[in-house]
Amino acid sequence: MRIINIASGSKGNCTIIKTKCSTIMLDCGLAIKELLLRMEIAQIEPEEIDAVLITHEHIDHIKGLNSFTRRFKKPVFAKSEVWPYIEKTASDINNSCERSFDDLPFKVGDCLITPFCVSHDSRNCQGFTFECGKAKFSYATDLGFVSGENLAHLMGSKLVFIESNHDEKMLLENPNYPAYLKARIKGNGGHLSNKQCAEAVVSLAQNGTRYFALCHLSEQNNTPELAFSVVANALENNGFNVEKNVFIRLTYQYKVGNNFYLKEE
Repeated sequence: MRIINIASGSKGNCTIIKTKCSTIMLDCGLAIKELLLRMEIAQIEPEEIDAVLITHEHIDHIKGLNSFTRRFKKPVFAKSEVWPYIEKTASDINNSCERSFDDLPFKVGDCLITPFCVSHDSRNCQGFTFECGKAKFSYATDLGFVSGENLAHLMGSKLVFIESNHDEKMLLENPNYPAYLKARIKGNGGHLSNKQCAEAVVSLAQNGTRYFALCHLSEQNNTPELAFSVVANALENNGFNVEKNVFIRLTYQYKVGNNFYLKEE
């Protein structure tokens, strides 16, 4: 299984999951020109995409969906109740491309996908696990807190993409963010802080996960160095040796991220 992030942040999100028999696009939040450019950099042909999977209806997750599906006619999977809200932005999607899922696992080719609800101020935001053979990858961004149920879904993953959106002090002291927006970001329907992310990462590492990618970093209320250091310090304080027995990587808003490869057999 190959996983590569195409973009992560408030200006657009997209990740590609590729198994032996399936290629899945998770979110389609970049304008089509930029999306295709980055896919070319990642050596992913748009024609090989078997399905597009949507976490929720916010524009940074569906900005390019209209253009991509109109051009390439790919099936799009989203939570049943989210479709009316997606269609307000992606109104040109042909009904034949629409696929709905509920709370049960489903398959795209050889990849078993399990959705799970996360707390975010959208209609119904989803995290996902992807399993193919012995490979398990999990994705959880855009969430205000990590519930016990969320952690249970993430357990057993070889690799976890998890949000590390903001530094609490930077957010609190940011003069450009009004009080209501700060409250929204910090709230249970907002975004994970570096500290909240670190707590979840430690718990997952204690249960065997060894690879993490920090996602959806705020450009105004965080830095890559700060997000990395908070998570790394928490791991070190709990007996892990970062870059020896547990590994942290970053995702980026303006460039393609690292390639991750998980053994399926």
